[in-house]
Amino acid sequence: MERLHSSHPGVTRFDTGTARVAAVDLQEVSPQGDASADRQTAIMYMLARHTLIRSWWLNPDSLRNISPRYRPYHNERLKEIREIPKRLCYDEFHRTANSFAVRAQLIRDVREGRKWGVQIVLASQLLNDFSADMVDLATGIWVCGSTASERAIQELGDKFSLSETARWVARYRLTGPKPSGSPVLLILSTTEGRYEQHLVNTLGPIELWAFSTSAEDVVIRTKLYEKVGAVRARRLLATLFPGGTARHEIRRRIVIRTERGELSTNAQQAVMQEMVDELAAYVTREVLDGVLEVEKRAAAEKAKEIDPDKTTKKRDYAGSNSRASGTPR
Repeated sequence: MERLHSSHPGVTRFDTGTARVAAVDLQEVSPQGDASADRQTAIMYMLARHTLIRSWWLNPDSLRNISPRYRPYHNERLKEIREIPKRLCYDEFHRTANSFAVRAQLIRDVREGRKWGVQIVLASQLLNDFSADMVDLATGIWVCGSTASERAIQELGDKFSLSETARWVARYRLTGPKPSGSPVLLILSTTEGRYEQHLVNTLGPIELWAFSTSAEDVVIRTKLYEKVGAVRARRLLATLFPGGTARHEIRRRIVIRTERGELSTNAQQAVMQEMVDELAAYVTREVLDGVLEVEKRAAAEKAKEIDPDKTTKKRDYAGSNSRASGTPR
C-alpha cells in the first residue's frame, strides 16, 4: 500500500470506539479525473467504510479468535451491535461514479444489510447518479428538489411511476429550504403498499443556522464562531435572524450603500464583516454586563459579611417590639 499510494505514507491507527455517531470527511482525499484519482477515491471510500462499520458484520463465530479471558465482553458487545438499528450514509454520492468496487460493495450491503439491521442512505443531486439496481432496491426515496427542466421532472415521474399529483408536487412545490421548512416528496414502499407523501421538514432557528449551507450565512457563521464561540454565535444569530439566514439583511445594507454611492467591488464582503463586528460587539457587551452584575452581587454579599452589626441591631429591635406588645417570640 505504501509503495502504490503516496496518500498512505505509513501505518495509522484510527478507532471510533463506542461512538454512536461518527463521520468521515473524504473531500480532500477523493479526487476525480484520471484513473489514478478514481483508484484513490475507491480506496478511501472502502477504507472509511471499513473503519466505521467493520464491527457491524461480525457474528458469534468471530469470537473463536479472541482469548477466552476477553470473550464475554466482546460477546455482549456483539449482541448490542446486532440489536441496535444502524445507518450508513453516503453524501455527495456522485463522487463514486467511476469507483466500481465501491458501488459493487454498496449493492451487496443493501441486499444483505436488512438481516444485520443496517440501513443504507445515498444522497446526490441527480437521478442519474444512482444505478438501476440502486433504484430498484430502494424502499424509501426522498426527492428534496427538482430542476426547472421539464425533461428532468418527466424522467423522475417515469422512473418511479409517480402519480399526476406527485408530478405536480415535484414541479411546483419542491422549491428548496425556506424559513418555514424544507419541502420533500417521499416515495415509500412498505409491506402494506406504496405511498406518496408531500412533507415539510421544519427546524428551530438554532438548527437552521447550524445546518445552513448558503455562502453568505456560512461566512458570517464561521467568522462569528471564531470571535465568540459556536454556542453563543448560533444563539445570537437565531435570536436576531430566526429565519435561519441573514441574506435579506445583507441585501438591505448593500442597497443602502448603493443609494449612498458607496458601492464597491467587495461590497458584500464589507457588509458581512460589518455585521460580524456588530454581532461580536453585542456579545462582548452582554458578557461584560453579566460580569459586572456578578461582581456587583458579590460585593453586596461581601458587605453583609463585613457589617454583621446591622443584622444584630435589627434582630434586637424586633425582639424588643415583640416583648413590648406581649407577642411571643
